[in-house]
Amino acid sequence: MYLNKSKIDDLKTFYTMSQQKHIGKHLNAKSLKEFENEFQDDDTLFLSIMSDRNIAGYIILVVETEAVQLKRIVIDEKYLGIGFKALALLDNYCQKIINKNKLWLDVYADNKRAISLYEKSGYSRYSEGVENCREVWFYRKKLI
Repeated sequence: MYLNKSKIDDLKTFYTMSQQKHIGKHLNAKSLKEFENEFQDDDTLFLSIMSDRNIAGYIILVVETEAVQLKRIVIDEKYLGIGFKALALLDNYCQKIINKNKLWLDVYADNKRAISLYEKSGYSRYSEGVENCREVWFYRKKLI
């Protein structure tokens, strides 16, 4: 398993993947056009999670001055269970390729599976808020 910088042609796959049943209410739905617009943003980076030559998921990052925001991680239903390894690959990518050692993210408080994954991966909660009338928890991680 490895990470690749995504190509614009991958966005249709990401859009389809984000509509899968296991995603449910845990992510705000994006249109293909929203994916395309976000892809064009200079501070946004799309990474494909690759298993052999297949896209097993994707990650969307926003590279900030001091840190990297993990904006979205989605795993294809056929590859569920690889999230921990994908986050470990992301840590390495941020340090070696982006040259950043701080990450942060937000997650809906009712997304217990994601919260468990983030905490197992070394993220710690530092704040709470409300987004789209739902409770949101903020997590961060400093890479060694």
